[in-house]
Amino acid sequence: MFGEDGMQERLAAERQALREQLHDLNEAGALLDSWQQESQAFTGELHTQLGRLTSLQLLSPEDAGAPEVCPLCNQALEEPDPDIEQLNDLTRRLQSELTDAEALQPSRTRHRQELNEQIADVRRRLQANASALQALQASNRRLQEINDQHARQAHVQGRILQELQRTTSQSADESGSLRRQAARMQERIAELQELVDADDVRAETESRLSRIALDMTDWARELDLEHADEAEEVRISLSLLNVVLRTETSRIPLTRIGSAKNWIGYHLVAHLALHTYLLKHQRPVPHFVMFDQPTQAFFPEEVHDVGALTDADWEAVRSYFSLMRDVVNRNGQGLQIIVCDHVNLRDDWFRDAVIENWRQGKALIPTDWITEA
Repeated sequence: MFGEDGMQERLAAERQALREQLHDLNEAGALLDSWQQESQAFTGELHTQLGRLTSLQLLSPEDAGAPEVCPLCNQALEEPDPDIEQLNDLTRRLQSELTDAEALQPSRTRHRQELNEQIADVRRRLQANASALQALQASNRRLQEINDQHARQAHVQGRILQELQRTTSQSADESGSLRRQAARMQERIAELQELVDADDVRAETESRLSRIALDMTDWARELDLEHADEAEEVRISLSLLNVVLRTETSRIPLTRIGSAKNWIGYHLVAHLALHTYLLKHQRPVPHFVMFDQPTQAFFPEEVHDVGALTDADWEAVRSYFSLMRDVVNRNGQGLQIIVCDHVNLRDDWFRDAVIENWRQGKALIPTDWITEA
C-alpha cells in the first residue's frame, strides 16, 4: 500500500505540474495572438499610408510649385508644405518598415505552431495521467476490499479457535461435539462468504432475470410489440432498471422504442412476468397487481364511452386483456389483477370478470356522499 500511495502522490504532483505548464502555454499563446493582432493592425496602417504616398512618386521636383505658397489660394503658408523629395523619402522609409514587419510573420507563425504542438502534448500527458490515477484508485479499492474480507475471515476463525481452546478441558465427548460444531460453523462461514460475494449475487440475480425474460419475450411477441419479433430476448436490465431488448447485433433500451403503446405493453409484460416468478417461488410479495388505464394509448384522453369509437385498435386492446386473463389462469387463480379502464369488451370472459361498471352516474365515490358532505 505504501508503494501505491507514493505512486498516487507522484501522479498527483505530475498532474499539478502539467496543469501549471498548460496554463503558462495558454498565456504565451494568448500573448502571441495579441502581438499578432497588433502587428496586423500596424502593417495594415502602413499599407494604407504607403498607398497614399506611392501616388506622389509620379511627380517630379519640377512639377512642384513654391512650398511656402498655397497652390489653391496663392497665399503664403505659416509652415511650408513638404516638398516631393521629402515625401518620396518618407515613402521609402515606410516601405522599409513594412518589409521588416512582414519579415517577422513567418517567425510568429512558426512560434504559434510550436506552442500549439506543446499544448497538445501537455493535454495528452494530462489524459494519460488521469487514466493512470483512475486505474490506481480502482486497484486500491479492490485491494482494500480483499483486506477487509481477509480481516473478517480472520476474525471468525479467531472466534472459532477461541471457543475450541476454551473447551479443551472438557471431556472427550464434549470435545468431539465441539469439533463437529466447529465443522458446521466452517461450512456456514463458507455459505455466508458465498452470499456476500458481490459477483455471485449479481450472477444469481441475472440468472433469475433470464428466467423471467423467457415469459417477457413470449408475451411481447404475443402483443406484437415493436422489435419483439427480431429480439432474441426481452429482459429487465439491472443497470438501467428498465426493459431492454437484445438482438444479434445490438441492445435496444426502452427509451429508444417509440409510441406509448409499446411503452405500456413492455411494462405490462414486465410486471406480469415478475409477479408470476415471485408467486411461483413463494416470495413474500402480495399476490395482486393493479393497472390503471393500460389502454390509454389507444384512446383520447377524455373518453366517456369507448364503445362508440370506430378507429380504436380493438384487436390490440383485446390482446392486452387476453394476456392478463391467461396469466391469471396460468397461476391457478393465485394472482389477482385489478384493472381500472374505460374499455368494456363484449366477450363473455371479459364481462364475467367485470366487478363494477362506473357509468351513468355510478362511480367509485357515490354521488350521495358528495351531496351529504
